[in-house]
Amino acid sequence: MKEITTSKSSVKNTEFDEEKIIASLLSADDYEDQANELISKRYGFKSFGYRFLLQEGISSELVAKPRYSPVPNTPNHFLGLANIRSNIVPLYSLQPYLTDDDSPRYTMDYALLLSIGKDSLMLHIDEKPVALSPNSLTYSSGEIEFPSDIRNTIIKRYLENENDWYEFDFFGISEFLANDECDTKHSN
Repeated sequence: MKEITTSKSSVKNTEFDEEKIIASLLSADDYEDQANELISKRYGFKSFGYRFLLQEGISSELVAKPRYSPVPNTPNHFLGLANIRSNIVPLYSLQPYLTDDDSPRYTMDYALLLSIGKDSLMLHIDEKPVALSPNSLTYSSGEIEFPSDIRNTIIKRYLENENDWYEFDFFGISEFLANDECDTKHSN
């Protein structure tokens, strides 16, 4: 080893250590694997006791304590309109389709903003979304047993630790919620 002295510091000229280079490349691969694992996660949320998976390609954003304006004489599943960064987005609840309880919930801790391109909607959700490893999900074939007409928007059912996760079609649910005329309407 040859030592070079400069006016500011002493620098050692070392030979390349092949083992250290390989170790650093392996650790870089580990980081890439970890990044790919994060990218390949599936994201899901609960709404009125049911677990839903987002389709791949849907961007989502958690909105805590969403502020929205109710619209009179609209179906109960349509909670109102929210202003999200100068974009007017409809806010829906799946409650009329998933429960027998018709009384609206007036407190909402979370909503999930879902978007593909220019198409957006917000859904009332029970709690913060979760990230799931695709390896923990098992596709469940067969007929999907799901309450109400919303069943037609469900694409697939997966099992994870004996819990059902339902993947819905974004455009299907968006069209269904926008066009469905629920029996019950807001009065104000």
